[in-house]
Amino acid sequence: MADGDFRIFLSAVTSEFGAARDALAADLRARETLVRVQSDFRQESEANTTLKKLHDYICDCSAVVAIIGKRSGDYPPPAAAAPFNHMLPPGIAKASYTQWEFAFARHYKRRLSIYIANEEYVPDRLVSESDDLRLQQSFVAHIVKEQGLDRDYFSSEDRLCRLVLKEDWPAKRRSNLPDIQVEIDRLPFLADRQPQIWRICTSITRRMDSAPSSARELQPVTPSLFILPSWEEDAVDMFHWRLTDKDGPEYCEFDASRDSPNWVGKRLTWPTTSTPDTFQREFITANLPYVRTALRTARQRRRPICFRTLVAVSEIQQDFRRFVDAWIGSWPPILQQAAETPRGESQQSTAPPPIVGLLVFQYRSSTSRGWSFWKRRDVRIDRLCDLLKDVDRSAAVEVTALPPLTTVTFQNAGEWLESPDVLGHNLDRRVRSAIQQMFQNRRAGVPMEEFASTINAAQEYRERGHAQ
Repeated sequence: MADGDFRIFLSAVTSEFGAARDALAADLRARETLVRVQSDFRQESEANTTLKKLHDYICDCSAVVAIIGKRSGDYPPPAAAAPFNHMLPPGIAKASYTQWEFAFARHYKRRLSIYIANEEYVPDRLVSESDDLRLQQSFVAHIVKEQGLDRDYFSSEDRLCRLVLKEDWPAKRRSNLPDIQVEIDRLPFLADRQPQIWRICTSITRRMDSAPSSARELQPVTPSLFILPSWEEDAVDMFHWRLTDKDGPEYCEFDASRDSPNWVGKRLTWPTTSTPDTFQREFITANLPYVRTALRTARQRRRPICFRTLVAVSEIQQDFRRFVDAWIGSWPPILQQAAETPRGESQQSTAPPPIVGLLVFQYRSSTSRGWSFWKRRDVRIDRLCDLLKDVDRSAAVEVTALPPLTTVTFQNAGEWLESPDVLGHNLDRRVRSAIQQMFQNRRAGVPMEEFASTINAAQEYRERGHAQ
């Protein structure tokens, strides 16, 4: 946490309070308060478990707002909880992730605000099998009856937000740093990935629902192939993580309490010295062992597989469409060879797992200006996307050309506002309020151009007001 920053962590069970938590985060951010919520979480180099990441986030915050209801939420594995068990209150031997957030706040003596939903509150979703309602009752009793901690009660999202906003939160210190000018098409790569993930997950669940019921019905392994433009490799890594470890397992309704719900993921090598004519042979030679191992693992765990392959546009732009067709044509033979039973092993009797092949062609611009958080969109992207319009009709397997990442969601806007590059500039409450209003009643996000022009217009209005 930067020296002097006051940051609030919002703790809540997503299935019960996800919408209310996000609305509260938006209201706090509109008041220029630094907020940390679950949708902001990312992979952290120093946290090898989710619980360790929560621990570190709360250590980095000044206050925790605990939104508490009837549900416990998911529980961490015992091995992940073991290093922190000494932080649990006496008499409590087990805690869910959300209950651990409360325990961390008490242990580190963070400012703790407790809000408990009453009987009138309507949860976002149905209760999950992983929720331990009895243990949650004991947790609430510990807060209310045993400790007698100060608390408020609420019955709706609006009431919760009003109560929290009434608190005497410290005002954010004003900065004399320069204003920020947002240029159209120079927005963060943190764009809305949900439409792309949704289309991939739909293909996966369709294949899972139609899986054969007996060994006699087993069919050859066939993949669902997707082609996606991107700008930076770390954006691809985050997209792949969300697909295989976060959104994908949730969409497929894998039971997180039973075992690790994540898909099997593997990055395959693009043979950089190949030509369209030699690509298939070199691609299979380089990646066959990895595909065979992933198939075996996926059969054992009964999970889908996502193979991702990255290639720079500069390496294939001269024969772009021929290279794409060669990549598509490589999948039937490499999967056929990988699925063959090695000599001495028994024939596989389980159904083949659903397979996603993801081809990401990356754009790199050496002439890009501005902060590292932004990358100017390469003008070639539209032309090359046009070359993919009929790719699904020309292939023998299912191929989908996904749209570029070109819209911004409210969550992405929050991440953008919290980035170091943007925090180093002067965005006053009027600009943040304009961002919030822009996303009201908008489920699918806003175009990057609208996002940029709205911010610039709000700043110009502010500057005219100061001049008068």
